[in-house]
Amino acid sequence: QNSAMTTGIPTSDAAIELYSGRLAAPGDSATLDFAIFQIVNEEIVAVAEFPSSEEDITARADAKAAGELFSGYQERVHTAFCDLMAEEYKTTPCYVVINFRYETPDGDRSKMCLLKWAPDKASVRAKMRIAGSYGGFAGSLAGINAKLNPTVMGDIDYDNILAELKSMSK
Repeated sequence: QNSAMTTGIPTSDAAIELYSGRLAAPGDSATLDFAIFQIVNEEIVAVAEFPSSEEDITARADAKAAGELFSGYQERVHTAFCDLMAEEYKTTPCYVVINFRYETPDGDRSKMCLLKWAPDKASVRAKMRIAGSYGGFAGSLAGINAKLNPTVMGDIDYDNILAELKSMSK
């Protein structure tokens, strides 16, 4: 267990393994596009991942084989991410790690983003717990390129994340 947490809430070994082995895996070996983590029973654990259904796993494999992980990203991944957040986490704080992909005139880009989702409508206690554990959780994840702090659904729209990433790189 990682015990270097500000609030004393550790990140589970399984969550760290999911991040490093399936989401931020080196080279071209990653099999996930995003994962959602929450505090459950005084431990930070992965509670959702994408792709997870057979249909989405096949679609990701097909996109990878066709060289379309970037060109189809917004429709294939980001729409599913926003839909899941709206359905399951609209008022529930969590962490999201998403391999955000976008195209530029200079070529394809991908940024591993850590989102501390603390929605305005969440309880003060829940927001404090997620904020207090953030430093330790972030420190347990190697290779994060950007840390974002969305509080309303519009903050996680594709164009808003893209604009925030572009403003960071200036």
